[in-house]
Amino acid sequence: MTFPTSGVDPQHLDASTDSPAAARGSLLDLVQKFNALRAFFNTFWLGLLATTSAATARTGLGATTVGSAVFTAASQSAARTAIGAINTGLGITQQWYIYASGYSINTNYINTSGAPIFVVVNCKFNAGSDGLIKVDEITCSKHFIPSVGVNDWAADLTAIVPNNSSFRIESNTGVLTLGYVAILK
Repeated sequence: MTFPTSGVDPQHLDASTDSPAAARGSLLDLVQKFNALRAFFNTFWLGLLATTSAATARTGLGATTVGSAVFTAASQSAARTAIGAINTGLGITQQWYIYASGYSINTNYINTSGAPIFVVVNCKFNAGSDGLIKVDEITCSKHFIPSVGVNDWAADLTAIVPNNSSFRIESNTGVLTLGYVAILK
């Protein structure tokens, strides 16, 4: 049987002058709907309704330990951890690190952080120079300072470096001087 979706008609049931014989159809409808409800609320539902705590109800519903942990998590972060959500997207749980030294031109560096990183290289160029960042040998950011104009231009080279990928700061012409390297990791 299915759950009853309509009420019982109170006609012939709501006044002291109503005839019990005339109410017979409404009474039969009431009994049939009651029996349908009993059939709908089988042992599973009755057991669930009889639970005394949310934890017991979750167990009755077949919730796993993970499901229970998500349902009772004190924060969004705790719920994400409970379901094993990947906390490795760019910017998630990452912070900026600024390096005034330690990075060199034409040297490969490998991102082993477990997440993508964002690299910003502040550098100075002499006129006629260029500078670039390559990620896995693909040029991601490039600046060229023409041979005319002011010497000692400053610029930032940027790249997103996937996990387990390499990046390299290069200068193919002229003089490139590294200022600092900032990495969101």
